[in-house]
Amino acid sequence: MEAPLAQLVIGVAERDALMAAARASYPEECCGLLVGRRLSTEGAGAAARGWVTRVIPATNQHPAPRRRFELDPSVHIALLKELRAAGTVGGEELLGHYHSHPDAAAAPSRQDLEQANDPTLIWIIIGPVRGGRTDITAWRVVAGNTGMPAFEGLPLIAGDEFPARPKNA
Repeated sequence: MEAPLAQLVIGVAERDALMAAARASYPEECCGLLVGRRLSTEGAGAAARGWVTRVIPATNQHPAPRRRFELDPSVHIALLKELRAAGTVGGEELLGHYHSHPDAAAAPSRQDLEQANDPTLIWIIIGPVRGGRTDITAWRVVAGNTGMPAFEGLPLIAGDEFPARPKNA
C-alpha cells in the first residue's frame, strides 16, 4: 500500500480554480477530482507529499445539491481510463476529490465520513460564504480512537515552488 500523504501542495492556479468553482456553484455544492503526483517518499512506510497538478470539475448529481454531493461517475471513469492509458509516463494519479460546503465550515460533515470509503484519497473541502471569504482545507481518512474511520486535517500548501516542480508538468 502507498504511503499516506503527510501534506498536500496545490498550485495557486489550481487553488484559485477550486475557490472559483465553489463560488460559481453557490448555493449548491460543487465537486470534482484532484489529479497529481506523490513526491519525496523516503523509504518504505514513509509519509509522502502530494502535489495537485490538475483539477477536474464534475457535475454534482445529488438530488439535494445544496446539502450533499454526488460526483458524476462518468467523469471519474474517464479520468481513470486516461491515467491508466498514460501509465507512468506522466506520473500522475488520482489523489482525491473536492467539494464545497456553501455557508458552512470547510470541514468534513457526518455525511462526508459516510462517503469516505477509500482511505488513500484526499478530501479538499471549500467553504464559500455569501459575499465573503472562501476557506479551503484538506483532509485524509484515518482510523479513529475507536477504530472507526475519522478525518484528520492535512497541511495544505499553496504555491508553485514546492519542493521542485517537475519540468514537464
